[in-house]
Amino acid sequence: MRDSLLALCNSYIANRDLIEKHSISEDQEINAICAAQLTGCRINISGEKLEETKKIMHAGPKLLTEFRSDAYMAMLVGLASMEDPAKELDQVARIFDILKTKFPPSSYLVLGSMILNQLSKRENIKERMLKAKDYYFEMHIDHPYLTNAEDHIMAMLLTYSDKEKVQIFSDTEAGYGQLRIRIKGVNNECVQSASQVLALGSDPVGDADRVARILELLWKAGRKYGKNHELGLLAVLALSDRREQDIVSDIIEVDDFLEQQKGYSLLDHDRTSRLLHAAMLTCADLTTPLGVKAGEQSGGISAMLTTQFVMTGFIFRLF
Repeated sequence: MRDSLLALCNSYIANRDLIEKHSISEDQEINAICAAQLTGCRINISGEKLEETKKIMHAGPKLLTEFRSDAYMAMLVGLASMEDPAKELDQVARIFDILKTKFPPSSYLVLGSMILNQLSKRENIKERMLKAKDYYFEMHIDHPYLTNAEDHIMAMLLTYSDKEKVQIFSDTEAGYGQLRIRIKGVNNECVQSASQVLALGSDPVGDADRVARILELLWKAGRKYGKNHELGLLAVLALSDRREQDIVSDIIEVDDFLEQQKGYSLLDHDRTSRLLHAAMLTCADLTTPLGVKAGEQSGGISAMLTTQFVMTGFIFRLF
């Protein structure tokens, strides 16, 4: 295993163990996703910071009170990773107040506010929200099979593309159609999300083929990678400049590493979940912008940002 990937694996195990020790959630899948998000941001936190942040969330704005509790751990971990959780919580609340005037309020929208808070320090958040609302509702009306009620967060991700809106919709449709041809029996919402990721690249049809080939290579290697919500991460990897076989080799090496770790017996996680975690960490190792092909000198979108959006969606599609 490459040194950078091994370092991420060790960081992930440390983060997961800490989160489980201080967690109020008994759901190991939520804890694993939170640990992977921290690891992808190259952050390790302390137990003291987690406990301090719990108190801040209890005393601060009750953003999650009326919504599903699945988001609590993700929000707790995200705030604990910041220097001043109380200040950040207030800023997240202000962003959420803006978002809920544009989109239906939900716990998914709260976590979207968390991600956008990390970005809003260097941009006009209201302008981006107006653009995302325009993207979401036009796609929802004119291309209903490409979106669903919770895809407003992915609409925000699409606003980071340099493409014109018409091109984004066209590329989303092209990626969707090719994924439907190449991969059978996939949940429609999961194809939607993967095709939205593929729209960030320059060749959605070719990248959809890459998703299918990566999946096939994993299956041929005896690794039964899932073909529903898990496809979003393969879409991220397909947009990278990595060779398909190298991507698959990395996922398998991380999967083998995780199999040897405490907490990865079949009673804790099945093989499909463990392979998903391996794909999360493989995505976390991407350091170059996505969607930049050989010979191009600029462009692309942050792999870390894209992965964060995709994994936030997992919290709501896994349960």
